[in-house]
Amino acid sequence: MVAAGGGQRGACGPVRAAALHAVLAGVLFPSGLHGQSGEPEQLMKHYGLDTPNIVEAAKRVIKRFF
Repeated sequence: MVAAGGGQRGACGPVRAAALHAVLAGVLFPSGLHGQSGEPEQLMKHYGLDTPNIVEAAKRVIKRFF
């Protein structure tokens, strides 16, 4: 979110966008996927798409960018 008029606050917009992209890319498109079958909850955990893994991925990105 870029503040009107730019300045230092306006410069944070691209950084936040990059951080969000990193979270989404790392969480929603993990590498090394192979076809699996099972219950949705099991699959989400297997692929790291459950809440604890998403929170940890977000923390890593926040630590990296901020």
